[in-house]
Amino acid sequence: MTPRRWLLLALALGALLRFFGLGREGLWVDEAYTSGLIHGSAAEIWARLRVDDAPPLFYLLSKGFVALAGPGEFALRLLPALASIGVIAVVGLLLERQSTRTLLVGLGLAATSALLIYYGRQARSYSLLQFEASLLLLFTLRAGERLDARRAIVVALLGLSALYTHNLGLWPFTAAVLALLPKLRGAERKPLLLLLLLGALGAIPWAVRLAEQVGIHRDLNQWMAKYWETRPYALAPLMSLGVFVNGGTTVFAPPIFLGGWGGAGIWLVGLLWGACGVALVLAARLAFAPALAPAGAGARPVARIALLFTLVPIGGLLLSSLVSGPAYVLGRTETAALPAFLILLALGFGQMRRPLLVLMALLLWATLGGVALWPSWTASGERSKGSDRAVAAALGARLGPRDAVVFSSLVRPSLESYARLQGWRERVQWFGGFPAIVDQNPAAVYPTPPESLAVWQAAALELRREWEAAGVEQVWIFGVREARALPLRTPWARRPAPPAVDRREIGAAQITYPTNLVLATLVGLRSVSAELEYQQDWVSGERLLLRIPRSAWVSVDSLPAIEVAR
Repeated sequence: MTPRRWLLLALALGALLRFFGLGREGLWVDEAYTSGLIHGSAAEIWARLRVDDAPPLFYLLSKGFVALAGPGEFALRLLPALASIGVIAVVGLLLERQSTRTLLVGLGLAATSALLIYYGRQARSYSLLQFEASLLLLFTLRAGERLDARRAIVVALLGLSALYTHNLGLWPFTAAVLALLPKLRGAERKPLLLLLLLGALGAIPWAVRLAEQVGIHRDLNQWMAKYWETRPYALAPLMSLGVFVNGGTTVFAPPIFLGGWGGAGIWLVGLLWGACGVALVLAARLAFAPALAPAGAGARPVARIALLFTLVPIGGLLLSSLVSGPAYVLGRTETAALPAFLILLALGFGQMRRPLLVLMALLLWATLGGVALWPSWTASGERSKGSDRAVAAALGARLGPRDAVVFSSLVRPSLESYARLQGWRERVQWFGGFPAIVDQNPAAVYPTPPESLAVWQAAALELRREWEAAGVEQVWIFGVREARALPLRTPWARRPAPPAVDRREIGAAQITYPTNLVLATLVGLRSVSAELEYQQDWVSGERLLLRIPRSAWVSVDSLPAIEVAR
């Protein structure tokens, strides 16, 4: 078959793996944040991102896709799925002049890459960033062959699109500039200066907003740094390359779930790592060994630029984390380097002399990726999303017209999105977070210092008075059970279900601060019966849904003094 037919076949396979059951899984908190954000106008999106650490391009594009495709999980994930398929197309274009084996391996790796598929099925910006980084690599390569004003403008626009999709898009753009800097000494100096000027001018609004967001990022993302407290930061780049290989997430256990499976078969990952390691060495040798016969037309420039687009984003991410606060989330924030990494693997495998070993490595790659992503395709089992959707439906079926719903950090995005999709959002009388700060950025975790007790206790009491004046008949509280209140090895149902009898009675001392202040302000130190327990999709904590009817409220005069245990 011709290279274009192989490309069409790979695109068909990639589309099947990304679109199959795309709307079957529920939204988790970050995806639901996307849903809630794009529900507003473009001006509202820009304003709300002031308390986030992200640029607006992905959200604005997603808003357009949802307007065309309608609400729901499928529509929210449509743009990432198409972007992920686009990466396969770009890989084919980058390798079409290489050997047939190199092209086939590259297409196979991209079509079945677990991380590419994973982000192609997530309503988040990472798949779009991967697509932009791959396009930037392609046009940087072409600009390296011959740089004119048109190609300079294309590279600048692609770099800016990466910047306005994710702040870490800075690093693929930097890789493009570094690859083209030698043009300053030649006849193509003017187009390069045009590229630099357009990039600098276009980045000014991004840089101004970034300066405002650095402090926000540092305050809201401390959880990113916890993973590295017991791991050497210096090994982060090597760990990223390991996670890029299908099955690698099982070994390194990143701080976010990226698909995966149990410990069985780790030796298969080791075999694949070995094969990929050899391929990377061969690709690096191709890039720098002047006496090496090229594996295909223009193989050496492709290898050099792909190496730059692999190392600069990962190294830049490490630098960003050291300078401006935690940003290194293994398997997530460095994935702009993933398309270039796949190109390097393809070039390396294309030089191997034993086709059977290459075929075995490719089959192992695809198999490990398929096992990791199987729950996502089938939306079944403990590793598939759906508990947030289920708990929203269960609550919606129980709500009355004079009810109040109170949630803690990371609950609102999913709950509000499904309340809107399921049609009960307007039915509830009061809907909000406690403390009120969690509504500023509902997908973030805010510090809860003990010194805040007096302020938040007063806020809880004010809420109670508001509910009393409005005639609220019952309050629903989403809380997190204190881990120490549970025996070890307690079975936990991920989907919402009534708790066992011996786990049903809950007091304020058994749920986390500061949500417990709301419960204590209503019933003092009495216990209430938990309606449901569940595991929120991909968010830590043993979650509870409590119902406090008006008849269970105690008088304000009888409320006891409350202290926060340190």
